[in-house]
Amino acid sequence: MLRKNNIKLFCLSLSLFFLFQNGAFALEYVYNGVAGTHLFSYSFPSNWFARTFGEKRQGFSPNLTDEKAKFEVLEFEGQSLKQVKNYFEDEDLEFVKFEDEIISFKNEDLIAKKAIYKDKTSNKNFALSFFKRGNLILATTTPNYSSELFPFDKATNEIVKNIYNSFSFNDGYRSYIDFENKFSLSFPEKFLLEKTSTSESTVSTLKDPSSKKVFFKFSIFKGKTVEEAIKLVKTINEKQDSRTESEIGGVENSEKIVFINLGNAKKTSYIFIPHGEDTLVYTDENTEDGFPSSNYHNEYIKEILASLEFFDVKGDYFPFLIFRDVRDNHPNANAINYLANAKVVQGYGDKTFGPQKEITRAELTKMLVQSLNPGDLSEYKNCFPDVKEDWYAPYVCFAKENNWITGYKDGKFKPSNTINRAEALKIIYEVLIDEKIEDFSETLKKDLATDISESSWYFDYYTYFENRDLLDLNHIVKGASEDTYKYLPEGFIKRQEVAETIYRMKLF
Repeated sequence: MLRKNNIKLFCLSLSLFFLFQNGAFALEYVYNGVAGTHLFSYSFPSNWFARTFGEKRQGFSPNLTDEKAKFEVLEFEGQSLKQVKNYFEDEDLEFVKFEDEIISFKNEDLIAKKAIYKDKTSNKNFALSFFKRGNLILATTTPNYSSELFPFDKATNEIVKNIYNSFSFNDGYRSYIDFENKFSLSFPEKFLLEKTSTSESTVSTLKDPSSKKVFFKFSIFKGKTVEEAIKLVKTINEKQDSRTESEIGGVENSEKIVFINLGNAKKTSYIFIPHGEDTLVYTDENTEDGFPSSNYHNEYIKEILASLEFFDVKGDYFPFLIFRDVRDNHPNANAINYLANAKVVQGYGDKTFGPQKEITRAELTKMLVQSLNPGDLSEYKNCFPDVKEDWYAPYVCFAKENNWITGYKDGKFKPSNTINRAEALKIIYEVLIDEKIEDFSETLKKDLATDISESSWYFDYYTYFENRDLLDLNHIVKGASEDTYKYLPEGFIKRQEVAETIYRMKLF
């Protein structure tokens, strides 16, 4: 079904791993492909083969004698979605429609543009999935489009489905999906994405953590025409210099508008796109050497703009800013994202934060010390019998030297021990607050927690945090009346709760 021209050849490397599946161990291979600057991978059964057909077609097949692969992957660089769609049409295949879907793969969410074609011989429909990354579009085999089991039999379809779902980009980029405004783009994840809203617009920025400079913006001007958006983008000392048609990534009706600064004659370019009743505005690449962004950023901006695509997906979906398990509807999303951008918290290798995980003493100490921006701590180590030169040693030893933490009676710190809410409140206070707790003579503003006694050793710490609305109360057990609850001070505290309290203290 797939033609053989206008496609680049993959670099291929294979590695073995054991996958626990359906109660048994199945040996699988990992296929690592390279398309321009974008790396990706699939896993496939060990009794299948990674194949190239001629010089241009790649994929996986159960037999070395197969004339074409059961699962194929083709890459197209610098081509629009329309061009890729047209590539597959011929006398036997007729394009029917596009169907968009958001798929949560293991590393990130991606928009799958499913191109539905009719096979004229069988008079049945099947789908190909198009995934966009920068100026790259990957076209892949899709599991059976309908329950009619075409083009695969049931057993083959399960294998195709497993290969399809194993897909991952491993290129240092990540996908940003704006579900409300129905567009997506991809950007290098080494840059910081921050989102703010004003009365006029919603603005998302990419900041280079090394230079601290914002080099790319995408803004949504709600209910504004292009002409109205131009007036809002243009500064008081600028005038419009030129206005031309511009197609980025095949997006139609986009315009490139260049403004010139009347003071220094420097030019800045933007892309304006009407989108329903709104106007979207994107930073364009430099119009002249080194202005307004470093030349280093220019290639990134080109890739980001080329990755832009619009989609139409119904239903509910919640995007995420940094961690795929901290979506925009998560109650602690603002806190966790803020602290992640500030390098106070970090996630795991699978791009998750683990908000519901119980925090260890080592993790808590690191979070707190990082929130103080302490600088180089490499000299701090070997401060407890069980804290030598581990990843947490600099933070634990720095905190110990400042008398913020102590060990147990046996002299050990026990870094992997989880910590309860009462203990966490004490440590958070000791690290982040200068005054001694004894210097505060406060009473609770409201008698809220029914499981907190004034005779408890942690009562003063609880009072300090409760009176200033610094506690995360998403985990509480509601009391008999609406204004009472159980704080569960002996319960183990979660990573999300600590993040919320640190965040509120930084804003306090």
